[in-house]
Amino acid sequence: MVQILRAASSADLLAVIPRLAGFQPEKSIVVVPFVETRTRGVMRFDLPERANVDQINLMAEYLLRVPDVTGAIVIVYTDGDPKDSEVIATMLAARLDEQGIPVAEALYVTGDAWGDYFRPTEAAQPAAWISASEHADPTVPAQSLAHTLPERDEVAAAGIAGCLGDFASVTFDPLKAIERATDTTPEELRSAHAAQLLAVLVRPMLRDVALIQWARDTEHGAAALATQVQYHLTAQVDADVAETLLGRGERPDVARLESALAICRHLAANTADVHAAAALISAGWIAWALGRSSEAHVYVERATAIDPDLSFAGLMAKVLDAAMLPEWAFNRR
Repeated sequence: MVQILRAASSADLLAVIPRLAGFQPEKSIVVVPFVETRTRGVMRFDLPERANVDQINLMAEYLLRVPDVTGAIVIVYTDGDPKDSEVIATMLAARLDEQGIPVAEALYVTGDAWGDYFRPTEAAQPAAWISASEHADPTVPAQSLAHTLPERDEVAAAGIAGCLGDFASVTFDPLKAIERATDTTPEELRSAHAAQLLAVLVRPMLRDVALIQWARDTEHGAAALATQVQYHLTAQVDADVAETLLGRGERPDVARLESALAICRHLAANTADVHAAAALISAGWIAWALGRSSEAHVYVERATAIDPDLSFAGLMAKVLDAAMLPEWAFNRR
């Protein structure tokens, strides 16, 4: 999404970044692509311990895939000596410049100061300048706390557990249960509906159907279900259906995914064991589909901690470790 960034100074710019990212970056290298004077969001990468040409090229490659980029800003967030990361920032800036994307600033932020790698003779400035900016939002959480689950609702948890316990004798239409989640808030979610969704997400075949339907629509969900049934009969997968899970094709409906993510987070907070892992890994894919890999990492790690044998979690971990983003993340909105 293109956003207008009204920042009169570097301190103002640094104050805006957490709002754009959704959290205060930690041990990160953040690249802000610009189309003229407007941002195209932010890209966050784990800060490497040392300069690595392959990692630098990968960061640059992602920026080059953003349409119509005319410039960028590079920011290093570190809790150590910023000089240790200077070569990483300057190498990335040089690589982008080689590709025709000038880097206006290469900044760094530590716990108590910030500065500009392009102006090494200037003294670092106090971090208080950032927090004092009119653009600063003190409610933005730290990266390590940004994606904590909602607090457990004991009443909701008890209701869900009771419905799951009686579930053996219940029949329902999975496509309808999946679709209802797109216009239901966690506060509105009834225990019986929550149990239906968990019964869907805990079964890999139906989980994939849910993810595709949430990203697209009921028609795609029905096609995915038919494909899954066909696969179990013939071991052949419909390419169009698989494309969505792989992050290919048209950009998904963001509003539907955001609603589904809120529901999955609620389910994960109010159930346990394999059901919680199923909700978490589903949340991980949705966050990844929305282009939020940092958030996806959190959910995948939690799902793996609960169920180390969850194969989809292993697959998602490989995708995230390789810094792969869905192709539609680079399409115009």
